[in-house]
Amino acid sequence: MKDSVNYKSILVVALPVALQSLIQTSLGVIDQMMVSRLGGTIIAAAGLATHPFTILLFLLLGVSGGTGIFVAQYYGNRQFNRISDAVKVSYQYGLLITIPIMFFAGLAPGFILHFFTNDPAVVAAGADYLRIIALTFIPLMVILINSSALKACGNVTLPFVAGVVAVIVNTGLNYVFIYGLGAFEGWGLKGAAYATLIARVTEGLILLTGYKQMKKKLGIKEVGVLSKVGRGMLEDYHAVTGPLILGELVFITSITFYTILYGKMGTVEMAAVTVLVPLQNITFGLFSGMSTAAAVLIGHALGRADGQTAQKLARAIIRVTTVGALTLCLIFALIMPYYLDLFALEANVFEMARGLAWMIVLFLPPRVLNMVLGDGIIRSGGETTFMLKMALFCLTGIGIPMGMVAGFYLKLPLALVYVAVSIEEIIRMCIGLSKMRSGTWRINLTGASGIKQEAECLSL
Repeated sequence: MKDSVNYKSILVVALPVALQSLIQTSLGVIDQMMVSRLGGTIIAAAGLATHPFTILLFLLLGVSGGTGIFVAQYYGNRQFNRISDAVKVSYQYGLLITIPIMFFAGLAPGFILHFFTNDPAVVAAGADYLRIIALTFIPLMVILINSSALKACGNVTLPFVAGVVAVIVNTGLNYVFIYGLGAFEGWGLKGAAYATLIARVTEGLILLTGYKQMKKKLGIKEVGVLSKVGRGMLEDYHAVTGPLILGELVFITSITFYTILYGKMGTVEMAAVTVLVPLQNITFGLFSGMSTAAAVLIGHALGRADGQTAQKLARAIIRVTTVGALTLCLIFALIMPYYLDLFALEANVFEMARGLAWMIVLFLPPRVLNMVLGDGIIRSGGETTFMLKMALFCLTGIGIPMGMVAGFYLKLPLALVYVAVSIEEIIRMCIGLSKMRSGTWRINLTGASGIKQEAECLSL
């Protein structure tokens, strides 16, 4: 079957989202560059202290992922009033998850950090940072849910603008709060946390206002986020979003294990990993646009009961993603020495990071394809149970055991430990591509008819 996909429609959604993610990721790079001037201990403290935030982030990505799945299909089927129900349920799920984690992270930061490192200096610095970062958790929930709803309706401009404003605010405040200005001496690592808090509150308010304006334009009546939702909507949302959240929990478990593994290997190893996190985030930021384009455009097609168009879009997006990932590998290989020079690293941290960086580049293509397949294509049809099973098999059945053997028993160097835990990415990519070709993920969630559910082997 020959594709007749309008690639421009893909890029119209993908490019603003990718640019937004890249700009927001630059916030992490800016933080790392500024914090790196404070020494290796502070670098490690910042990396470990953000782990509770990362845990919450992935859980809320599950919630907002459910938002996007339903909103995209409802928008495609022109069932605008049901968009509000999906967002309302997302807020209720989000609050149940966010509030306990926020209080735990804010009240017992030292207890949390002791799970990741035995270095008392790292724990002390990280605890002060985490107490402040915990206050950003509610704004984060607002950002993710409203941004997901707006993008699912095709509005990628406002999230982009909000992200740019947040980066500008964060960057300006970082410089002042970390290093000081005039008579103000600055707060060091805590200053970076305060800057992040103000930036996230600003971004959340912009997106919340934009979502309310979109509802008014679509004629959706205003209802409280804690008001009751119909039982059918709750059951549908739970059936799709429950496995999605559990899948994110499995992913968090693996990330937590890897963080503990690197932390126990030593402060130098943890600092090397932390320095390279922005590089990986840039990668995912760039290709998040393709993932979002898949979720939005394919979701709209499935909502219209147009499974054939959904399949064509999936194949086209995979092609573009593959070419883009290989190109980015080449770019990273060329700029890697210059990237590491941006950080005022101690010699041992620099050498450790350089070896790890090449392994990150090697596994970049399968990681990117897995993100687009899982977060965009397969998820758009609500096939979250399949994604959960695949995560359990690949992450807990392959990745974590490989990490335990390589790091704890064989005590291999950091770069080889990374290779061991990344083998599952290749296996997961093969499973995901096979699922995409089958066409069995093309499920309509709006009640419309016309979607063919047969499995068809479609070549890329």
